[in-house]
Amino acid sequence: MKNIFLFIILFTTSCTRNDSYEAVKKQILDLTTQYTKTWETLNVEQIATYHSNESFLYWGHGELQCTSNDQFRKAFSKILPMMKKWTVKETSSFSVQVLNKDAAVTSFILKAESVGLDGTIANHGSGALTYVWNKINGEWKLIHIHESAKQ
Repeated sequence: MKNIFLFIILFTTSCTRNDSYEAVKKQILDLTTQYTKTWETLNVEQIATYHSNESFLYWGHGELQCTSNDQFRKAFSKILPMMKKWTVKETSSFSVQVLNKDAAVTSFILKAESVGLDGTIANHGSGALTYVWNKINGEWKLIHIHESAKQ
């Protein structure tokens, strides 16, 4: 009888945890999609609202690009105005790992296209991306981005 009772408790706890993890997974997928589409605005302030102000790293093209959200704002406020347009062409191969109720990692493949002020088209931003999300003060924020550019 004790074993059945213990099994019921473990099963119920496991199901509750799986349900909450599925809810987090959906939130992270939705946020990742929203964040990626926000880049199309070319508005550094809108993009930066998704980042943590306490702890943020941005790795791109094999180098640490930014070590804070303030540094991101400064760097990308110089880069984004050089673009006329940035478009998400395709996202695929999404994977979300929920580490706990306040932390998750997502990775995916992005195909994007940028158009420079001179009309030059490039695949800037295309490649494999990994985002680390952390819930801070009840709000999901990006604390780490790793971009592996497509060669």
